[in-house]
Amino acid sequence: MKLVAGCGETPVTQDAISVDMDLKFLRKNRELYNGRFYIAADVNLLPFPDNSFSTVEFMSVLEHMEDPRLTLKEIERVSAPEAWITINTAHKLFENVLGKLSKTHKRLVTDGWHKYIRTYREYRLMLGEIFQ
Repeated sequence: MKLVAGCGETPVTQDAISVDMDLKFLRKNRELYNGRFYIAADVNLLPFPDNSFSTVEFMSVLEHMEDPRLTLKEIERVSAPEAWITINTAHKLFENVLGKLSKTHKRLVTDGWHKYIRTYREYRLMLGEIFQ
């Protein structure tokens, strides 16, 4: 089974369970992609047993989390021992370059959309602590 954590507006495959806290996104996704599982849940307190998923996609969420270690620990908890985990997140270099190139992206950075931007090194250390 596949988990898409923090699905936002992302369309997902039929075999996935998608979670997000934003009810607006979940309603829209349910209308557009009928028959798929969309669940309102906090990615820090997922409503699934340990080792539930063989695949986890975690896209553009960590930059919104004050303490991403809690989130990563929760993802680790619900992932099966040999699960494939994909994590995508913004980092400082990415934000600095795009902020200079794009007025739209600069607005996203300055209006607090990405609240917690970290360096590659910070993310690497966090991942090493949790996924050993």
